[in-house]
Amino acid sequence: MNGPRHFLILPADAAARLEMPERSELIWTTKHPRSSYGLGVMLDKDDEIFDGATFRAYRDGFGARIETDQPEKVCRALGLPIGEPGIVKVTE
Repeated sequence: MNGPRHFLILPADAAARLEMPERSELIWTTKHPRSSYGLGVMLDKDDEIFDGATFRAYRDGFGARIETDQPEKVCRALGLPIGEPGIVKVTE
């Protein structure tokens, strides 16, 4: 059985401008100093914190979204309200 999956998705033109992949996996973890109360944090491919402000900047500026099978967990880790636009539940 596969574990939870969380992906930052960028439109092709935005990915090219930012020199980023169109699809990047985000990792949820509680094993980081900035994680508190079991809410966890999201890490990018470089093990850097990916936070709610960064997500909103990518969403509002470049049309990004996060595809996940656990949107509530992602919202809590990003410090955003559950139901935040652009955090999309997917099942695979």
